[in-house]
Amino acid sequence: KATGVSIIPALSWTHIACTVSSGVAPIIYVNGSDDTNTSAAATYADSSKQICVGATLYGNGPFISQPFDGSIDTARVYDRILSPDEVLASYNAGKAAHP
Repeated sequence: KATGVSIIPALSWTHIACTVSSGVAPIIYVNGSDDTNTSAAATYADSSKQICVGATLYGNGPFISQPFDGSIDTARVYDRILSPDEVLASYNAGKAAHP
């Protein structure tokens, strides 16, 4: 389980990214900076599982809890881990679009 250390402010645009790969510790980025509060290695080997953005998904769904109370502007899923520079570039592009 990975958690961030930042408290996300209400009513402001915030860029959040997470990189996850089997055997590699997940990294959470907030506004382009590493915000991870863990060093546990990830064990995500089953790519057939559903992805749930904005809530916690239990089992194979449709059981969710802790739904996000806000707006999610753009969600992206890549087939590789983004580098810290790529996450920062994504944040900077989003920040320019949401002054």
